[in-house]
Amino acid sequence: ENLSALEKYTVPAASSPDDLLSTASSTSPQKQQEGRNGGRVPFEPVTIDTCIDAIQEEDWNTLLKMITQNPSLMTQQSSNHRNKNLLHILSGQHTNVPTIVAITMINLCPNAVSQPDYDGCIPLHHMVFTGRKEH
Repeated sequence: ENLSALEKYTVPAASSPDDLLSTASSTSPQKQQEGRNGGRVPFEPVTIDTCIDAIQEEDWNTLLKMITQNPSLMTQQSSNHRNKNLLHILSGQHTNVPTIVAITMINLCPNAVSQPDYDGCIPLHHMVFTGRKEH
């Protein structure tokens, strides 16, 4: 199981977020049982910062579960991250993000795409700043 994060979570283009969740869960039943952070905080409240942690840890399964259950997280802005929303954070990642994750986030909350952060930047600006290319 030495797959990169992208390989583990890449699913056919026609797949739904539910398919991604089941695919990601099935790759590691032990990880699914342990939950985020190795099970140390099983009832952690879901906040934008919890979602940002999932993005930074490339825990796509957990991220999708959190935002699907609470889409309002998509437009919340983190005071710890210069008022960035989740798409700002995702767009600024220096790693490959599964396309289905980005599409799901945009579909859940299209308004997040045009929401400026503290500096007046929208998520697209952050993608350009990091030199991201679609794979």
